[in-house]
Amino acid sequence: MAKMLICTVGGSPEPICKSILTLEPQRVYFVCSSQTQHQVEAEILPRLAAQGIQMDCGRYERVIVSDSQNFEACVESIKSHLTLPVKRWLGTPENRLYIDFTGGTKCMTAALTLVSHRWKCNYVYVGGQARTKDGLGIVIPGTEEVLLVSNPMDSMGYQVYEDIAALFNSMNYAAAAEIADRARSASNDPRVKEALTILHLLSTAYLAWDKFEHRSALHNLQKVLKRPLSLEGLLGYEDAANVLQKVRSHEEFLQALLQDETNRMKIVDLLANARRKQTELRYDDAVARYYRAIEAAAQIELNQRYGISTGNLDLAKLPTELKSRYSGKTMIGLQSAYSLLFELGNELGKRFFEMGLDGEHSPLSTRNCSILAHGFDPVGEEVCERLSSFAFTICGVSPDQLPEFPVMCLG
Repeated sequence: MAKMLICTVGGSPEPICKSILTLEPQRVYFVCSSQTQHQVEAEILPRLAAQGIQMDCGRYERVIVSDSQNFEACVESIKSHLTLPVKRWLGTPENRLYIDFTGGTKCMTAALTLVSHRWKCNYVYVGGQARTKDGLGIVIPGTEEVLLVSNPMDSMGYQVYEDIAALFNSMNYAAAAEIADRARSASNDPRVKEALTILHLLSTAYLAWDKFEHRSALHNLQKVLKRPLSLEGLLGYEDAANVLQKVRSHEEFLQALLQDETNRMKIVDLLANARRKQTELRYDDAVARYYRAIEAAAQIELNQRYGISTGNLDLAKLPTELKSRYSGKTMIGLQSAYSLLFELGNELGKRFFEMGLDGEHSPLSTRNCSILAHGFDPVGEEVCERLSSFAFTICGVSPDQLPEFPVMCLG
């Protein structure tokens, strides 16, 4: 097992020497300011040599921060110099990485811990059994002790929480659920397991909803509502309250949708799904859903008002003057459904033609050339936006009626 040590260099060489003597790393990066860089060759290396550790030029390197009192500058210097070497080092599974933030300015130590928080590493701090100024001053030389701690982003699950939240908020619910499940299986900490269970339930619920699996979504949301305290522990009281409020409203929405025999709430849900795909810039997927919502509006109107099914056309239910036009047809598509509504004097049918949705330049026609319909051309943003506007108008739905999935802000 080979070790790499990255340490910030301050005014005292003793803590760094103690850290190196204890860990015996094969590779060391000294993060220095312009004022402390001379210490490496002038003080640290000679002290190590006196105790039997020879640090030749191939075993160490200095990283000089441009401004030790500027946090942003420290972050940039450390990140630009160390990201690639660390990536290469950790590319070998047996290698270990240690971060010693004992020395240096506060900006340097804060910058190093910030940059390294995503690395697979352990942190090192050199304390002491005795200090000057009645225990409040610096460590007395010769009393140093090395304290090793694991990365809290790993041990407490913070890093995986952040990763899951980022995926969830970008609506990548499948990846969020997978990471939560994998991390939950790997953890032995009951608190971490509970937090990951909540994140898994939320991700799985909204993944199912996004796939129109409404019963599964409802089942998982109800599980979340049974564990409000766990959600508060993960997100903090205020953010948890906001998420829980949405989850409760979504529970009510899904229950109503599943009990709605008219299917009108499914149109609202379909439009919400289309809006999410549009937000993700997945215009072909969005247009397919907007098209289906417009088609469903006609189907529901025909069925509810006239008892007519577009999937099994019953000519006996048509006025005498219309029977000849639909003779021989057992199924009719979107355009024919709206034509029939228009011929029946229905307001929805009239609105369809007034909006020009029957024309060759209609966004419905463009949709038919989409690679997800009958052609090979991708749909662009402009067509998607136009069809979106038409769909909301035809369906009689306002965008503020749509259920909006929650966003997680980890406390």
